[in-house]
Amino acid sequence: MWINMLEVGHNRSRKSSIFNMIEWIGASEWFDAEIEEAEKAPPPTKRGVPRKRLATIILIKYMKEAYGITEIEATGTLALKNSEDCPSFMDSAKVEKKIFDARRLRLNVVIQRGRILRRLVQATHLGILFDENIWKYIKSGQEHVDRLAETFQADPRKMKLLSILDEQVELLAKEGRPNLSSLFDSLETNSLISSEEVSNLRTEYGLEEEPVSQLCLEAAINRVVEEIGHVLGKSIVGDQDCIMINGTGELSCGMFNRLRSRAWLKNWDIAAALEMADKSPSVRHHLSIPFHKEDINGKIMPISNPLRGWRKKIDDWRAEVENDIERQQVYICPLNVNANHFTLLEINEETKMIYHYDSMASPGIRQRKKKTSLVGRAIEAEFRHLGFKYAEAPTPQQEDSWSCGLMVIRNAKRRMNGLAVGGWHDRVNPDRVIKDIVGDCQVFLANGALQPSPLSKKRKRIVEDLQDDIEQPSRSSKRLRDITKDS
Repeated sequence: MWINMLEVGHNRSRKSSIFNMIEWIGASEWFDAEIEEAEKAPPPTKRGVPRKRLATIILIKYMKEAYGITEIEATGTLALKNSEDCPSFMDSAKVEKKIFDARRLRLNVVIQRGRILRRLVQATHLGILFDENIWKYIKSGQEHVDRLAETFQADPRKMKLLSILDEQVELLAKEGRPNLSSLFDSLETNSLISSEEVSNLRTEYGLEEEPVSQLCLEAAINRVVEEIGHVLGKSIVGDQDCIMINGTGELSCGMFNRLRSRAWLKNWDIAAALEMADKSPSVRHHLSIPFHKEDINGKIMPISNPLRGWRKKIDDWRAEVENDIERQQVYICPLNVNANHFTLLEINEETKMIYHYDSMASPGIRQRKKKTSLVGRAIEAEFRHLGFKYAEAPTPQQEDSWSCGLMVIRNAKRRMNGLAVGGWHDRVNPDRVIKDIVGDCQVFLANGALQPSPLSKKRKRIVEDLQDDIEQPSRSSKRLRDITKDS
């Protein structure tokens, strides 16, 4: 069985190399067990002395059984038992002895490689088979393998990674494919890579649509709120409490309740998330720009020239690096359209393009039947002087009415690091974005980058207005309480 299996494995493509290695490990263990068994009662030589070198004899014995060979003839050819029962590569009645010997030498090499792999796996973990240098290890000697194993054993992170990969090798062998979602979860849980890196990997391999454990997500949000409470010196953190991000922006604690309840995010929530996101030094980002406003009658009215202020800001930024042709900038800005939907705008000097990312794009935009939108017309009015092309860029579409702010954060974080956002048909679970935001908060808390701050004038007015809105008791209700108290 093992002989035929190894022959089939030899003809596999390189994609199946891990399957081959697993077979080599099994074959070497089987072969060594056969040798050990034979050593208990070794066959005699022609002189009647017990044989000492049994490996070749045992290998030839099993090769004869596998290939249906009765004996090696004096003419240098091999006689077959029944040519009809032989493998396809032995479909003739006679096989040259040199072919037989070549196969025997190849099987010897495979068994030896299996021994080296077995030693390496026993000293580390089965996950070592995924190592990019595994072929170098296989071709090295036993001494080198022992030193290599000691190097792995001395590094707890490497050993932890290999133990995580054990499960993936087993899944590959049993089910034909690993479970990437489980792998990424394990890497993040064991702090082997950052949440940001996990997020990028999930996006790259199309795993952003997978659900998140609600218990774990709720627990993560609670931990962040509790830690913020410690920083603020409060046992209970309210929606109006704020904390400063790197001394430059405010994070409203009310954001966490909005994340919990899957509510529509506010402009300041998006700004805080982008402030905490990793970004290239060439990226400049701005607060959300409204395209509409609500009048006193509740009617939504368009704002004239909504991008004029941002255009002036970009002109100022460009003037700062006017003579530095190597500092090509990327400008990122959320937009608020119809007073109820966030989208993202990117102006990229390197590609000479202006991209608009809308997670609720109309069918006409997605199918390219409609060339531009309200945002496109505003861009044409304000940024024509740049000479850049405009595109309604493909982006994953939300499947609800509330996660547009999360989609803006997700898309902005990717573009601020030069990563693609995906296509129209890609799916993103908003809970994944929430998890990433909470993860960023945890990192900033751990690094002491979230510190107490006084309320801004605007937020202070909001708090005062809320307090003024609290209903004061009437005289009659006061009198009733006094009477009740006296009674």
